[in-house]
Amino acid sequence: MRRLPFLLLPALAACATASDQGPANTAGAASTHTAGLIEGRKAMMHMAASLTFGSVMPAARDGADVKRQESAAEGLANFGHSIASLFPDGSDGPGSRALPAVWTDKADFQARSKAFGDASARLGELAKAGDTAGFAAQAKVVAGGCGSCHSLYRAEEKK
Repeated sequence: MRRLPFLLLPALAACATASDQGPANTAGAASTHTAGLIEGRKAMMHMAASLTFGSVMPAARDGADVKRQESAAEGLANFGHSIASLFPDGSDGPGSRALPAVWTDKADFQARSKAFGDASARLGELAKAGDTAGFAAQAKVVAGGCGSCHSLYRAEEKK
């Protein structure tokens, strides 16, 4: 049951991409679609941050049984490999902290997302193997992937 949310990530991304290809007959439908994408992105980012900083990093820091982190790493890999598809052209709007560079430098954004997914997949391999030291080193790479993307593509939170 714990794995179900992770398995749904690619489906969510596929639905968002497929629905983006359909015609928007009214501005209301388009804005509803964009609002849904923004909320979906926020939910996925929150999930990824929770897995990274609430599960993976504490396990790496504390020397816990890293085999228990395989599912978290799988979820992060699914997130990284699908998140860029939730930023189709024209999907900026109220409540989004995405900077225009997400769309103007789309190739780099997609590459960073893929790199995060790949790094997380490697984290999962290390977790499965029970490689505590390798997992701890790779966890830092994964956590660094968050900051490398956010520094370029996410606006600071308004206080």
